[in-house]
Amino acid sequence: MRTFTALATLTGVATAVGVAGCRTDATAWRKALAAPAVQHLAGSWDIVLRRYDGSDTLRWRRVAGHVALTLNDQALDIDGIGARPMVFGAFDVDFDSLGVHPGTSAGIPAVAGFIAGDSLRLVFGPATALPLELRGMLRGDSASGEWHAFQRAGPGAIGDFTLHRR
Repeated sequence: MRTFTALATLTGVATAVGVAGCRTDATAWRKALAAPAVQHLAGSWDIVLRRYDGSDTLRWRRVAGHVALTLNDQALDIDGIGARPMVFGAFDVDFDSLGVHPGTSAGIPAVAGFIAGDSLRLVFGPATALPLELRGMLRGDSASGEWHAFQRAGPGAIGDFTLHRR
């Protein structure tokens, strides 16, 4: 009987510590999402991506589209991207025109986003083996920077991007 009582007490303490830890984590997460830069990132954006062709003509290929982002208020994680995204969303961009193909998860063109200060990171196809990653700076109602596409066979691709709030 003593073993059962001790185990029940230990289990109760562990549960209480776990719940307290979750509350602390949830409070910290809500505080992180309340940051003005994170709040500003949520919304609808126009995006333009350019890819350096790499040929002798020194041409850039260009594609435009849309990205819609919402806060990750449920604190959901995505395996394989290194951190809990602050925003989630969807995109409508014809990446085929750039010769890259970020994967989709369950047919959904998903994007996950992170921001620290004014540094922005967006990952298109985050739960797939072929993500496309954008890194740049958020300034007011626009952002700009570079992107990199990961490919299984052959070299990836690089270029630059701009985002403008719709």
